[in-house]
Amino acid sequence: MQQPTHTTSHDTRRNLTGRRPRRALTVVEMTLGMVVTAMVLGALGALWYAVGEAWRSTGASQAVASTANQVTLRLESTFRQTRYVINFEPGTLDKNTTTPPARAFIWRGDFWNRPGQKATPPDFKTPLVDGAVQIAELGLLEYDPVNARVNLYRVKDAAGLTNAQRDAASEVPTFDRLNQAQTRDTFKTLWWVPAHTDPDVVTGYLRALDRAEQAMDADPAKYMPLWKMAVPAEFENAHAWDFSKFGRGERFVYQALPQAEFDDTLDQVKRWGLDQYLKDRSFEALSFAAE
Repeated sequence: MQQPTHTTSHDTRRNLTGRRPRRALTVVEMTLGMVVTAMVLGALGALWYAVGEAWRSTGASQAVASTANQVTLRLESTFRQTRYVINFEPGTLDKNTTTPPARAFIWRGDFWNRPGQKATPPDFKTPLVDGAVQIAELGLLEYDPVNARVNLYRVKDAAGLTNAQRDAASEVPTFDRLNQAQTRDTFKTLWWVPAHTDPDVVTGYLRALDRAEQAMDADPAKYMPLWKMAVPAEFENAHAWDFSKFGRGERFVYQALPQAEFDDTLDQVKRWGLDQYLKDRSFEALSFAAE
């Protein structure tokens, strides 16, 4: 007689599904899983932090470059309209320093029209080119190291002034007054000549200027009326010129320029972004050896 077979429920499930039943994770396995998850999340966090820092750094660099470009354009526009740089101080563009900041005292343009304002009070925007430097036409460009910005100090628009203030702004100061100790800085101007110029011609010209300088030092009052030759014909009668009150103007210094000053000049040119057209920067090639 065949004996009946007996199977357990566990064996029955295994036969039907072909798999063992699932079991719970151990504490060790859960701990390892949490550690791996934490490492992955930490790596992702570090990656996103690095990406965010890169974006912030790029944004800050772009903002600085944009601000520098705007400042350069504003300065170029201001100096393009400037008729004369009365004096300047190279100074510094750095913070936390006792060196005076960079600045320039300029004649912004020939536009102040006080006679027109008196005839037609509402008309403040019609310029009058009269060849006279008036207080309202002056400006001071100065770097502010505390706030890292360039300020332009000037007289307010005529519409915002009283009649007395407009009259004061119409004053024509003498060059000596503009060049007083509190507004004056001694600086040198460099002359440039084409490379193909005959050296004998340049040397003769420099010697003539040196003799003229000595003559003016000996008797400056004798030569003050010659300022008339610097006044354009259309401005001869625009103002009552009193040349006796004029200063002697620039001096001619017939001395060799030290290379240290040449290098300093090039550094200033680079700092103001004006060196893009320089093809040769060597002292030997750009200096003229006068006898």
